[in-house]
Amino acid sequence: MACMKFLNSQTIVIAGAGNVGWHLAIALSKAGWNIKNIYSKNIRNAKKLASRVNSIATIDFHEIYSADIIIFCLPDDVLLQKLKTIYIPAGKILLHTSGSLGIDVFNSISVNYGSLYPLQTFKKGNDDLDFSTIPVFVEGSNKKTISILQKLAKSISDSVQQANSQQRLFLHIAAVFACNFSNQMYCLAEEICKKHNIDFQLLVPLILQTAMNTKKILPSLNQTGPAKRKDMAVIGKHLEILSAYPELKDMYSSITNSIFVRNNEDGHA
Repeated sequence: MACMKFLNSQTIVIAGAGNVGWHLAIALSKAGWNIKNIYSKNIRNAKKLASRVNSIATIDFHEIYSADIIIFCLPDDVLLQKLKTIYIPAGKILLHTSGSLGIDVFNSISVNYGSLYPLQTFKKGNDDLDFSTIPVFVEGSNKKTISILQKLAKSISDSVQQANSQQRLFLHIAAVFACNFSNQMYCLAEEICKKHNIDFQLLVPLILQTAMNTKKILPSLNQTGPAKRKDMAVIGKHLEILSAYPELKDMYSSITNSIFVRNNEDGHA
């Protein structure tokens, strides 16, 4: 590993070389933090990320103990399993990046612990991602940890806020609706297009405009379409066509009824 000067004296281990760990490690490295080790059960993944952040790859979980700050970027179930068997030397700061886990998962093994939660969808290879625009939510067990969290978060993001575990959980639920479920809708639209020889890319301007509208108008004020205008003729025609696709028909009806309810309309799809 090449010798370099770090802006921050504290060392960091990133435990997990998946999508979140990949982007967080790169952002912290660019901000001047010393990423001492990258841990992954897959040495190839660890080495690939370590080479990007001037770090050392490891598949030995015990090597994470050597750093001052340990950031767990692992799936919730994997992290919970790991925490049953690890011993952390006193003084280490333990952080996770989970939206759904409370920080109290650490309280039996450390006094300095918390959460560093970047609210974004991550994919390896998306090098155009600007981490400074990503909201980062922090929560710490004590003043020392909160101070470190603020320093970490503000070094990589222009939008840093404190959020307790319950607030973060509801943020995560909202994010699933806004991101993951929306993408599933895109997947279903893609299937419909493919079955009927339509280029899905024709829908992209519509998708982008809908997303851009949320920057200016609340989604609750931005609903359009047949359910919003209570166009039962169009809705009926759509449902008739979708009779050949029961899963899509049920989903169409459920979402249409949700729009009815939220717009105080009478009717049932």
